Amino acid sequence: MYSQLDLISRELEKNESLREFNRSKKFFYNAAYSFLNRRHIFTYYVPQKLYSRAELICRKIENEINKPFTPEKLSEILYTDFLKYADHNDIHTIYHLLNSRELAPKNVYQSDEAYDGVIAEEIRGYEAINVSIKHNDALEGEYLLEDLSETYDHSLKLENILEVVFCKFVDDYRKKLIKNPLEKVLHYLE
Repeated sequence: MYSQLDLISRELEKNESLREFNRSKKFFYNAAYSFLNRRHIFTYYVPQKLYSRAELICRKIENEINKPFTPEKLSEILYTDFLKYADHNDIHTIYHLLNSRELAPKNVYQSDEAYDGVIAEEIRGYEAINVSIKHNDALEGEYLLEDLSETYDHSLKLENILEVVFCKFVDDYRKKLIKNPLEKVLHYLE
């Protein structure tokens, strides 16, 4: 399983069940599946200091485009950029990038706040980011993680990719290691 949603298994199950239907039922199921599942929401955590810095970056982008721009949208763009990066780099380079920083702790606490009768979960000192990813992009990320597991023993999930890519960008921005960082993001908004 390479994300909370385990999209590869869903795809395999979908394909298996589709074989059981006749051609017209296959068409209907695919159309309904595509319509209902075009995007998936993934949740990951980033340190509060980096999240605060990301909000500042987002405000700068808002000033450039004169539209609201959130850390969630930034995360989606950075993930898209990562997929392009992955297309042009080997498995070893990608693996080392994904292991270049410490991940958020796995222990989740329950906060005192209740939302619709459900006690909220949080990781203290971290902010949750809920990012919406296109189905095919999420599936591509899971397949990448599956490919990595053929060479490396790892426990990475898609949420870890989102976390690493987001934190690395914000940290590199903070350290002034990225040339024209706003242009890099604005390029995806055109």
